[in-house]
Amino acid sequence: MNGKTTVLQATAGLPEVDPRALFQDSRGWLWIGLRFKGVSVTKDPSAETLRFVNYSTQTGLASDTVWARLEDQSHKRMTLALIYARLGQAVKAREHARRALILSPDHPSILFFIGKMEALLGNRKAALSYLRQAIERDWLQLQYFDYYARPDHGFHTMRNDPEFCALRNEVALKVEGLRKAF
Repeated sequence: MNGKTTVLQATAGLPEVDPRALFQDSRGWLWIGLRFKGVSVTKDPSAETLRFVNYSTQTGLASDTVWARLEDQSHKRMTLALIYARLGQAVKAREHARRALILSPDHPSILFFIGKMEALLGNRKAALSYLRQAIERDWLQLQYFDYYARPDHGFHTMRNDPEFCALRNEVALKVEGLRKAF
């Protein structure tokens, strides 16, 4: 923050350092969406010693996997979209995600989610389009795609689709290239 790089170590308020999303809200608070441990927030990201508070399913969060933190009204729509997705109502989930996209145009996590819903609904062309858009807007989506594009994570309807497999292989090569570069 403020032009300096800080290497984070796991602490009580930051139980892991494998983030899915970083977001600084209008108050200046830094939110870190975590892979398996919810979300951690620090109210003063420019402090010499960072102090985090963690929110997880143990404190009432709906899931310990946090893809993104959205500040505007799109987060309400995405919350509904995620609830409907968990209830198996992909049409309603997609509709709320599309409304969230209107509020946060080009948000890569929303695009990825809509792609997943389109795949579940059997809309191959739309699913591929949304997935490509998500990947183009945020290279971090590459790692999500590499993991969540597996057939057992919502894209099972496309597991034999040649274009989907080619896109997945292309992303896997890019992810491997990024890993080697760092």
